[in-house]
Formats: sequence, C-alpha cells, structure tokens
Amino acid sequence: MNFSYDEEETLLADTVTRWADKEYAAQANGDAKAIALRRWATLSELGLAGLHVPAELGGLARPATDAFIVMQAIGRRCLDQPFISNSLVSATLLARTAGEPVRDRYLGELIGGSRTFALAMVEDEPSFRFDQPRTRCVDGRLYGGKSAVIDADLAKTLIVTVAGERPGQIRLALVDTDAPGVRLSMLPTIDGRRAAEVTFDGTEVRVDHWLESRGPDAPAELLDEALDRGRAAHCAEASGLMNRLFDLTVEHLKSRTQFGQPLGKFQALQHRAVEMLVLAEQVHSMALRAAAGIDGDSPIERRSAVSAAKALIGQHGRQMGEWAVQLFGGMGVTEELEASRCFKRLLAIDLTWGNAGYHADRYAASSAHVGTFSLEAIA
Repeated sequence: MNFSYDEEETLLADTVTRWADKEYAAQANGDAKAIALRRWATLSELGLAGLHVPAELGGLARPATDAFIVMQAIGRRCLDQPFISNSLVSATLLARTAGEPVRDRYLGELIGGSRTFALAMVEDEPSFRFDQPRTRCVDGRLYGGKSAVIDADLAKTLIVTVAGERPGQIRLALVDTDAPGVRLSMLPTIDGRRAAEVTFDGTEVRVDHWLESRGPDAPAELLDEALDRGRAAHCAEASGLMNRLFDLTVEHLKSRTQFGQPLGKFQALQHRAVEMLVLAEQVHSMALRAAAGIDGDSPIERRSAVSAAKALIGQHGRQMGEWAVQLFGGMGVTEELEASRCFKRLLAIDLTWGNAGYHADRYAASSAHVGTFSLEAIA
C-alpha cells in the first residue's frame, strides 16, 4: 500500500494544518461554544462539512482517508470543534436514510454550515451498547433520555435512537433541540469540553422526521457504519495528539535542566522518549489502517480494523500520557500545560463510543464471525 499523499491530499493536509496552527496561535479565553461554532463555520467554508457526502447530494465524495488527514491536523492542536459529529456521523446517516425533502433540506444546511447535529445514543447504563435503546415513541411522541450526548450544546437538531416495535429493532428520529419536551442539562467532560443529559417528555416527532433505510441495510447497520466513521476519525485525532505530546515532551527534556545539564542527557529518560515515539508510530499505523478499512466492501473487516485501532489507542494513549506526566513532573497535570490538555483529550477519546475493553471484545467477536453480521455478536 502506498502511504504517500497525492496532490489533492497534500493540499488538504497543508490547508487544514495552516488553519489549525492559526487557530491555536489565536486561542484566547472566551465562550467555548461560540469558538467551536466559529471553527465549524470555517471548516464548512473549506468544503469539509460535506467531505464524504455523495457528489449528487452536494458533497465532495472523498475517501475516508481524507478524514484521517483532517483530524490528525486538528488533533495536533487539540482544537474543540464538531467536525466528527456532523461531517462524518450525521452526514452519513442523513445521506442514506432520510426521505428526499427532509434529506435535501437538512443535509444542505449541514453542508452549508447553518445547521449542526449531534447523535443522542448513549443511555444511563455502564455499557457501550447502542442496539437496545429504552427511549420509546408512544402515539408519535418520545419519552426517555440520553446520556453523554457529545456536541449537544452546539446542535440545532439531534439524531435520536428509539426502540422499535420489535425486540432489538432501532429507529432513528430527528428532533430539534428547542422542540417542546426536550431538556438539555450540560455537563463538563474530562477534557474541558461539554456533553449533555437529554430528556424527552412527550416530544413530538413528525412523520417525515423518521430516518428510514432506503437500501438493504437496516438503521442499526447504518448507525454502526456511521459510528465507525466517527471512531476512525477519533483514532486519527489521537494520532495527532500523541505526535504533539511526544514533541512537547522532547522539547521539555531538551530545555529543562537538572544537576547542571538538560534532562535529555540522562539515558533513562532518552529511553523513555524512544518508547513514547514507538507508541505514537504504532497508533499512526493503526489509525491509518482503520481509515483505509472504512470504505471497504466488508462490514466485518471494517469493524475489525476500527476496533483494533480503537482498542490499541485507548491503551497507548493512556500509557503515553502517564509517561509524559512523569517526565514533566507536577506541572504535567496542570490545566495551563498543553501536554496535560492533550492527555485529557486522549482519555476522553478512549471513552467515546466504546473504550479499549469494549473494542477489544468487539474486535474478537468480529474476527470470529467473518462473513456474518450479528448485532448480538458485536455489540
């Protein structure tokens, strides 16, 4: 496989890297929500909101490896923005499930940057399963709740998983965040960003706001694919974070002195820095493999590649962060230190849409069921 960027990929990498560097240099205290939305508006102006949307629907129809390029550059600067929730997860679901009037309207607004979305999927249970929602629709109205809804404060519309009429059936509904009966309670996350507890108390769902599959795949399978796109992008973000964390640590070892010489002169610390580089390179390779597997023909191979990467990154990200804190000393856990923010973001990525343990089990189940698909086997 050729891992070199072609001309278009090089241009994309240069463009996003320059923008991310500029955003990082201009970081200032302010309304985090407004900053994240401004960044999303810029990404939309660059055409990245419709990165993977089919050309006939107004998108760029680019491969999943382009999302790797975008998120690795964003990860290096640890920028808060809703690219994954919108351009990858929500755009995938809208493009392949919504009826034409709603699809054309909402997808057009997403690509144009005027409407943002969030996936309301997780419920208050200690697992990462999505195939057994307890939120229900009774007489056209939603009742229930969702936990840890990422980017909910930035979203105008939620994509909500709802229990179907048959056991194990999932339905997807579009619900505006300002609709009657919707209540959002914002909570801070470990990485300084935001998630929401969302409750639905008799919230009406219009008939044309149900996302029904327009192909052979059921909504559950399409949701699984959309989540894997988001997970692969999180892996790319983690790769960028770990590269940055390594650079910051090496810079610290070169500049900080102890016993009359730089810390980097001590052989034991040199060996630790090399071990960190090994972890970062392994994560880079696995993240790229996950991105390459997204557009393949086999759902099992896609799940296998994504979960293998997510499991490894959950373990390596935590290990690398702990080593960085050890080398930085006490200031390695302060909010002001960039390395600390990178570490916290790595921890948050591990917990998003399945942690290392969940994806290790999912990888094993996928590998054992080659050629078959069963939500019970992989969820």
